[in-house]
Formats: sequence, structure tokens, C-alpha cells
Amino acid sequence: MEENNSNKFIPLKEQINSYSSYSLNEKLNILRKLSRDITFNEDYQQEIIDNNFIPIILNDLNNIILSNYNDNDNKENKDYLTYVRIFFMFLHNEIGNDSIKQKSIFNQIFIQENNFLFFSKIFNKYITDLKVQKFLLGTIYKLFILNTYILTNELNKTYVDILLILLENVNYKELSVTNEDNKKDKEDINDWIHIIFTYILKNDELIKKEGNITLLNLILNRDKNNIYLEIVRDVIEYLKQSKILLISLKNIIYLCEIFSESISKLNNIITQNSNNLNENYELISSNIEFILVNKKIICGSDITAVLLTTEDLNNNDYRSTILTHIETISIFNQILQILKSTDVLYDKTFNRSKGEKDSEKKLNLHLDRSNFFYGLQTNLVKFMSNFCYKNEKAKNFFIENPKEFYYMLNHLKMDKCNPVKYEYSVLMIKALCEECSKIQKLINELKPMEMDPLLKDYIVNKGKQKITFAENEKEIYFSMLNKKK
Repeated sequence: MEENNSNKFIPLKEQINSYSSYSLNEKLNILRKLSRDITFNEDYQQEIIDNNFIPIILNDLNNIILSNYNDNDNKENKDYLTYVRIFFMFLHNEIGNDSIKQKSIFNQIFIQENNFLFFSKIFNKYITDLKVQKFLLGTIYKLFILNTYILTNELNKTYVDILLILLENVNYKELSVTNEDNKKDKEDINDWIHIIFTYILKNDELIKKEGNITLLNLILNRDKNNIYLEIVRDVIEYLKQSKILLISLKNIIYLCEIFSESISKLNNIITQNSNNLNENYELISSNIEFILVNKKIICGSDITAVLLTTEDLNNNDYRSTILTHIETISIFNQILQILKSTDVLYDKTFNRSKGEKDSEKKLNLHLDRSNFFYGLQTNLVKFMSNFCYKNEKAKNFFIENPKEFYYMLNHLKMDKCNPVKYEYSVLMIKALCEECSKIQKLINELKPMEMDPLLKDYIVNKGKQKITFAENEKEIYFSMLNKKK
């Protein structure tokens, strides 16, 4: 009886040498089996490298897929997609954790010109497939980021572009959608993104040929939609649970620069439109520059909230670094200017501090939650509340500018357009008062405003009245005061 070829053992070297002659199904079976076998078999891993098996597969993929691929949804194309998926799974498992083998694989794929061309074509054609994304993220993490030699000596704009293109095609946080299709792949993709950015945040290796900047700096500089900054925010908020953030001080300094620049840009936008903010707020809020700068401020406020309040057990003084690299007087003056300029919009157009009866809700103008003016002041006061904690420069700023301190007390009230702002204002005043007798004195010196007795009697007896002051012809309306019986 003839022996079944499927049960016959074929040495790995022979399989490699004969690989191109196999049928597609045989190639799929070989790669499936090898993907399992090489995971914990270092001898197999080395044999694959020594016999240039990865370049052989890349060449084969180029020949049979890129030459025959069409847009028809047929079995042949599905088999080709399966081949690509299994190849990237095989590649991810082959890389392992040995730095020398990682460098050898990097050289075979990215340094050898033809192989890199084949890889790039396959990468670009199948970049939107979830399984390909998942295995590519793991591959890039091991080669580009985990391997310190490659990161500091080989990584350049071309390779960073591969990471960025991959990230741009990933639907980060897609798990929030109720659709359960490919849920495991989406979970793995989000996990890999968090792993990659966690490692990037912890390290500040320099990128070859890109100047004295970190990988995080390089990535965020080319972040058109702020998605990478949002990922950084999410990773930092997740890391705070461990209390060991392990974020490099160089990266924290860069994050401080992003936040300071964003506040300055927002201040310029608001200042330029301060005269017609009430009339044009909808137009301004739809401006892409306004939207992006607000997204950065939201992320920056969340990031600094963690870094300023989380006790780090790795002996890096994040608070000291932030207080040093965000200039207190400049940032406060700009934030106060934004707050005062937008007060007019919130007070006049939306009556933010006025309660509503049910009968009034349909008549009154409301600020939509999707509008970036909604919560704008909350985000700014949130930053100030955390920034003021144990910050002597912040306390001195308000001691020297008591009018600004009293102005901030005005935010201790209901605000329909800026939810939770009241709570952050309370935290800010509390932080300023802590161990500061001069700030406490400013509060103690506050007195309730007195009204002229004759004017009060006039209002009580006449009800709601209009009073005109002759010197400036300004009209003021007083609400009715109830007489005590």
C-alpha cells in the first residue's frame, strides 16, 4: 500500500527548497503547521532564517497574488487572502523575542530592496483586513519598538510611515460598536495599540536621521486628526491604575509643549472672533482648526490630570517636570482671556446659569453636546484645578492678581453649558487655599454686596423695572424682589 504523503515527515530544509513547487493548499498547510511549531522551537526559527524562507514566501506571494488578484469576490481571492493572513501569523510567531534573530529578519525584509518592495505591495493591498492588522501590529512592535538596536540605529521615516499607515487604517476603539463580528480580532488590535504606545511612552530613544526627537514626538508631529494623542491619553489613564507610569521625562516635556501650544492657538481663535462670537459661534465651532485644537486641549487636560495627581513609584517627579515646562503666568493669562471672552457667549446666548421651567425648555436656545463650545470652560478649569495643587507659582499669581482670583470665584455656580465646571472650580479654590494664608485672606475679605435701601424699596414696590442711568444711557433690568410680610 502506497504511503500517504500527508503523513510523511519532510525535513524543514526540504520543504523550504521545494516550497515554490507546492500547490496553494499545500503551502497553506505548511505555513499553518510551521506557525505552531516555530513558536517555541528556536532551532526551527534559526533554520527558517538561515534558509531565507521569509524572502521565498514574499516572492511567492508577489508572483501568485499580486499578479492574479482581481476585485471579484471568488474562492480564489479568498484563498489568496487566507495565504496572506497565515503568512503574517507565521511571520509574527517566527520573530520571537531574540534580538539577534529579530535583526536578521528585519534585514531580510526591510533592508533587501526586492523583499521590501514585495512586502510593501502586500502591506498596502491587505492593510484593511483585521487579521492582517492584528499580526502586523505584533510584528512591528517586535521589530521596530521592542528591539532597541533597530529602534536606535535603523528606524527612519520610511519605517515609521509603515507604522503610521497601519495605525491610520485601524479603527481604534471600534469595540464600542455593538456589532460582535470579529470581536476577538478587534480586541487584539486595541491591545496591540496600547502595548505599542505604552512602550513608546516609556522610552525616549532617538530616531536615526530625524534629529534629537523621540519616537512619540515624530508620531504626534504627523498626527492630523489627533487620534494618536487620544491613544496616548487612553494609555496614560489606563497606566495610572498601577501607580508606576514609567513615562520618560522627555516625552512628558513634549506633551507639555503640545498643551501649551494648543491653549495659545485656542486663545488666538477666540480673541480674533471675540467681537462677533455670539453671532458666529456655530461657524467657528465647525472650523476644523477650532475642532482639532479643542481635541488636543481635552486630551491634554486629561493627561495632565493623571500626571499631576498620580504618585509615581519610579522616583520620576512628573509634577515638578510639568510645573517647570508649563509657564504659569503665560498659561493662566491665556486661559483667563479665553474664559472671559466666552463668558459673553454662554451668558447672553444660552443663559447658562438660569434654571428652566418645562414650558421654557422648547423656547430657549441650547448648546448641543456635540459642539466643541460645550464643556470648553470645563476642560480649562479642570486643568487649572490640577495645576494649582501644590503649585506656589499658581498661588503667587492669584495673590498678585486678586481680581483674577475673584473672577474665578464666579465660576462657582451652575453652568448648563459646562457641566462639572463647578466641581473643578471648588477643587481649584481648595488647592489654592491649602497652606496659603494670603489666599485665605482674600476669601475672608469678601463681603456680601449691599443694595441702596431706597433703590431696594423702589424695586420691591414697583416690581420688575427698567432703570436708565443718564451718564452712560445704559439700561439695567432688575428682577422682582418679594416683600416680607
